[in-house]
Amino acid sequence: MWQPRPTKQLLTHAEVAVAPGVGYGEEGEGFVRIAMVENEQRLRQAARNIRRYLASMGVNTTAA
Repeated sequence: MWQPRPTKQLLTHAEVAVAPGVGYGEEGEGFVRIAMVENEQRLRQAARNIRRYLASMGVNTTAA
């Protein structure tokens, strides 16, 4: 189940810093923003960390 404070959960458990999606307005509520300002290797590591964390929470993380 998705946590009510995903930004803190991702930082704590996946070691990935994200920003609340509400910065884009009301339509961003419930989403997170990820800055793509790192090199490709670090972005891939962040994606792996997020995938592992979500999988540990029982979220299906298989690619569509």
